[in-house]
Amino acid sequence: MVSLTQGDKVFGEAELRVASATGEYADVDLIECVEDGNAQNKSAFQAQYIKYGPIVYQHNTPEELGAALFAVDPESTHDAAILYKEDEARRLARTKGTLEPGEPVAAPDAIEEKPVPEEEEPDTKFFKEQAAKDEAAKTASSTPEAELPEFPDEPEVEPELPAVEPPTLVPDNTSTTTPAVVEEPAIDVSTTTTE
Repeated sequence: MVSLTQGDKVFGEAELRVASATGEYADVDLIECVEDGNAQNKSAFQAQYIKYGPIVYQHNTPEELGAALFAVDPESTHDAAILYKEDEARRLARTKGTLEPGEPVAAPDAIEEKPVPEEEEPDTKFFKEQAAKDEAAKTASSTPEAELPEFPDEPEVEPELPAVEPPTLVPDNTSTTTPAVVEEPAIDVSTTTTE
């Protein structure tokens, strides 16, 4: 984010002034500018260019740009400068050996998410409902429908089976079996030609 005030000079341009309203702008927002003494001559520049000049187009990565902007303006709120500050804070913590989650440098336009209580998380709700359904099914199946009468225990008596002799097998060599012969229909191999 870049803070601009109406009437600020465009970096490196003596006669150009900011015509847009005072406020916080995204780095690449186009800001209307007018020439001193000639309100008819209008132009537009990116907010980052108005504040820092051509330096914003001379670096290939946000990290490089952030380092360059930090050198020029340590209080910069440009996205690349904030990224550079966060990286430097992590690098210093690593070299000290005290890298702990703590108070990160938040972007000014960061949106804070409100924590969801554990009871309201979708997964927790689902598993609690499932457990309640299982418990209800278990209690329904264990409830007796009607009480059955009890009978006194009777001693088990094994029935007596008559003694049976196994049959004797006598081989019968008199019968012979012949395989069945299957006749196949004759195939007509004559050909007919049409002219």
